[in-house]
Amino acid sequence: MLEARFDDLTGASPSFRLVEPVGVLEATRAGEVVDRNSKVPDINEASVAKIMDRFDRLRHANGKTPTAELRERMQRTMQEDAAV
Repeated sequence: MLEARFDDLTGASPSFRLVEPVGVLEATRAGEVVDRNSKVPDINEASVAKIMDRFDRLRHANGKTPTAELRERMQRTMQEDAAV
């Protein structure tokens, strides 16, 4: 049995949806093997900083393609190749 979770990818259009199947058996198995009382590993601050720097570069990038044009192209591609 599978459950599905829908996340809006763009915040603008309900046609851009990510369907993420969540396996009930997998979740049950994880609950069996993960020790809830064990210590959570410490975060590697250098790795987090590297990831966040990359994310910020992408988030604040100033490309040649306007956002509206990119969204339209993405929407058309999704409708042609991944229609639901």
